[in-house]
Amino acid sequence: MKRILVTGATGQVGSAVIAALRTFDDIVVRAAVRDVTRAAVQWNGDAHVQPVVFNLVDRASQTAALADCDSLFLLRPPQINDDFGDLIETAAQHGVTHIVFLSVQGAERNRFIPHHRIEQRLMSSGMPYTLLRPAYFMQNFTSTLHDDLAGRHRIFLPAGNARFTLVDVDDIGRVAARVLTQPGTRHHGQTYTLTSEVPLTFQQMAGQLTAGLGTPIRYQSPSPWHFYRTLRRDGREPGLILVMLLLHMLPRFTGTPPVTHTLDTGLIFVAMRSGPGIAGLTRTAVLDGRAGLRELRLGLWRWRVGGRWYALALLTMPVLMHAVLLSFSLIEALFEIEGGVAVVKIKPERDALGRVVAPGRLALRPRGLPTLTSALLPVPPWSVISADADWLSELQAGEHVSVRDARAAKRSFTVLECSAEGALLETQQTVYLTNTSRPSRKGADGGERHATLTEVPVPRGLLHLHRGDRMHLVAAGLDHPARLKPGRKRMQMASIDCTLPQVLPALRKGQRVWFDDGRIGAVVLRQGVKRVELEISQARESGGKMPSDKGINLPDTVLDLPALTPKDIEDLSVAAQLADIIGGSFAQSAGDVRALRQRLLDLGALQVRLILKIETKRGFEHLPEMLLAAAMAAPCAGVMIARGDLAVESGYERMAEVQEEILWACEAAHMPTVWATQVLEQLAQSGLPSRAEITDAAMGERAECVMLNKGPHINYAMRMLDDILRRMQSHQSKKRALMRAMRSWRISGPVKAPK
Repeated sequence: MKRILVTGATGQVGSAVIAALRTFDDIVVRAAVRDVTRAAVQWNGDAHVQPVVFNLVDRASQTAALADCDSLFLLRPPQINDDFGDLIETAAQHGVTHIVFLSVQGAERNRFIPHHRIEQRLMSSGMPYTLLRPAYFMQNFTSTLHDDLAGRHRIFLPAGNARFTLVDVDDIGRVAARVLTQPGTRHHGQTYTLTSEVPLTFQQMAGQLTAGLGTPIRYQSPSPWHFYRTLRRDGREPGLILVMLLLHMLPRFTGTPPVTHTLDTGLIFVAMRSGPGIAGLTRTAVLDGRAGLRELRLGLWRWRVGGRWYALALLTMPVLMHAVLLSFSLIEALFEIEGGVAVVKIKPERDALGRVVAPGRLALRPRGLPTLTSALLPVPPWSVISADADWLSELQAGEHVSVRDARAAKRSFTVLECSAEGALLETQQTVYLTNTSRPSRKGADGGERHATLTEVPVPRGLLHLHRGDRMHLVAAGLDHPARLKPGRKRMQMASIDCTLPQVLPALRKGQRVWFDDGRIGAVVLRQGVKRVELEISQARESGGKMPSDKGINLPDTVLDLPALTPKDIEDLSVAAQLADIIGGSFAQSAGDVRALRQRLLDLGALQVRLILKIETKRGFEHLPEMLLAAAMAAPCAGVMIARGDLAVESGYERMAEVQEEILWACEAAHMPTVWATQVLEQLAQSGLPSRAEITDAAMGERAECVMLNKGPHINYAMRMLDDILRRMQSHQSKKRALMRAMRSWRISGPVKAPK
């Protein structure tokens, strides 16, 4: 009979682990608790569960609980800030042969969190261990986020458009039970990351919760300062708020997280689960206005275990904003396209005659190693793949590795360098590698030694669109290219999820829709409440590539949206205290200006100035009345000519005329202007300007302010802009040419007549 001690036994994860272990007849679970009497009631006298008194700061209780135990499931309570060195030592003294520690994603790199210290202590102790690093807990919706969901029908988190992979604690319990009960040493020294297969934004989660609950759930992404103040006002502890900031803001700087893969066939696999709701997302959800969310259990399609390491960046917290831009009505929506197939292409460089001038290179690192720091591995990040550590340790420089690639073509690599951090290989052929590729080498006995590849990168999602193609703009769902669904003969149209679904009912047949700053255009063929069919009308002859996270513009559509969104109203309460200037994005009418000013008056922010950001056709058409409203409502106001969106909305052929008329109108109203969008952008990005953008920057002299976008050469761009404007100010004053005396051509001395 095997005995396993489970710490945190009455918590969510501990209870899930015990529930999974109770299904094994040959297992006795020791449930570490503080109150044995209450715990006995919880498990109804189950002979397989023995509650024992246990305290992480009391060595005597640890000694009694660990006596005769074979394994230990260890998790860290939030209030304990310790590396558990004493507990690990006590476990070793009492014959514990395996410790499974519930860590967090990124603990291997984030040294400032306690889980990192515990992992390091385990690794250096000599004890057999296994690390579980789960993704975002779905149970957060029924605990930490419960009050906002139940009382305010919202998800209130500073996560932006970051995508998260989620995991249910029931699945963590099943995985832990398999690791704790499977015989042998197959899990010793291993790290498993538990994620879902589909990363989701909180906007997408809110949409699926809305469908499952039958009640609108909105997502709000506040600034860090606003989030902190709101939760403090609700009585949350500062420590918890900082943890929530860290958890939800870090993914905004790391991009879409990759999903994990199965380590070994049949190692740990959680079966597909389904239930009521959309695609199994919402299992059971009942919303009651008085009692709140009675139950909100989320279950995603399928969960796996893998060794994928998530790189986490350090949190950068904004301190003060002297100018805040608010989005009145979001005419420009965003979309996200599902990624492609997990594959990496290793390709050598060839000359004009097809001869290899530089071989293709591939770096293999042991599974679980977070980064490659050795100079022996000079390859781009997308050419780094994980492989079995034992297999890599046997590689030697000069030997050959063969593989059948994704096309079933036989390819070979030559090992260049080996180190403890991995191996560098090169090839003279083009190779396509996936997670199913099995590289092999000759063993000492002459037999084949195969390895399993993991962490093959998934390329960013792209839609390839041609003129005449049709696609759907939908209110919610995961975006995808045109595809043939299993069991069907007809192709399914490409689909894009609009993050502002309320604009779909306003679209009409024949109206234009622009994507990616006008690079691809479409017209509406059929209109519905939840889905609009479009036909691509403008794209390159060879077709256009549309990546994720690009904008959607609707120049012909009149949108009846509120001037200030709920998020704008909440942000204004903070901006009114900190900002000198409030900028209104997508300002479209005098009513928008008056609504913003009235809100500022209600907040007592009489000193705040206004900037109207003109970036829509409707905003341009209503500019005179907005100028009058701004001049009467604010002590000082100005206009930003947002030429990027404005060009898409009004048409590139009219852009020159439109920006001239805005300059004329603002000069007549004695209102300052900001010349914005792509000024010296090529210079800021590459360090080398184009002739056209130098002329464009010179035209900015007629405005009071010129805005530059960020780039690696921004300092150089600022110096050049300063030089251009200093030279042009003697030629131009607003809209008036000064006609000063020219100094470019000077003749020294008297001019002699020709003989």
